[in-house]
Amino acid sequence: MRGHLILLFVICVSAACSAQRVKVKFSCDCDDQVGALYATALRDSLAASPRFVETPDESEPKGDGSKDRLYHLVIQVVSVDIENPPGGHQTALSVIFTFAGTVLGQRVQVCGASSVAQCAASTLASFDKVLH
Repeated sequence: MRGHLILLFVICVSAACSAQRVKVKFSCDCDDQVGALYATALRDSLAASPRFVETPDESEPKGDGSKDRLYHLVIQVVSVDIENPPGGHQTALSVIFTFAGTVLGQRVQVCGASSVAQCAASTLASFDKVLH
């Protein structure tokens, strides 16, 4: 728990000091129809967020020529169509929040094709809750 508090302090201080949105790497193994819609909705939510911005990498060099890395928060998702036979109407999502290889939180949710925007908003709200 103490490690999480230190981690969150570092994230909050670095975000406050730079007055920038916190970088988040989003990856989704979402090959089913609803999962793909969810991935798009979550990316849209990140783009509209005043707190977060999507980045393509989990880390980056701290400076030119530096061997030290600046790590970013990560949201990793796997989706699976749960209908039998698969019908493209409902998916199960496993969502893991990490930072520098450390799991900060995990959630599982079921999302329907008509509710992907709400599912994405719920994921981002859970992510924010884990950080605070």
